Amino acid sequence: MRSNSDIGYQGIVTKLQDKEDSGKVSDQELQEAKCRTDVVTYSIMAEAQHFHQHRVTDFRDYVQAYLNAQIEFHKMVCYILYLRLSFVYMLALFLCIIFSVY
Repeated sequence: MRSNSDIGYQGIVTKLQDKEDSGKVSDQELQEAKCRTDVVTYSIMAEAQHFHQHRVTDFRDYVQAYLNAQIEFHKMVCYILYLRLSFVYMLALFLCIIFSVY
């Protein structure tokens, strides 16, 4: 399966060759047009690759920040539960002391 850039490039080259065959464009003009088409095609492909690399990097950074925030949140939840558990143990100890004294 060909990409859209291949189809567009081939379409332009075919049109230029048709014009050359009909005598509307000289061989030199056809070569210059092919050269310009190559430059534009490669520039677009380079831009697409550049944006793709940034998209991958941005997504990786986003997921990493999200997971770090989730880890911090769950650490806080664990810490709060630990404090509550410590409070329950202290309360139980306090109640045992009070009821054993009286």
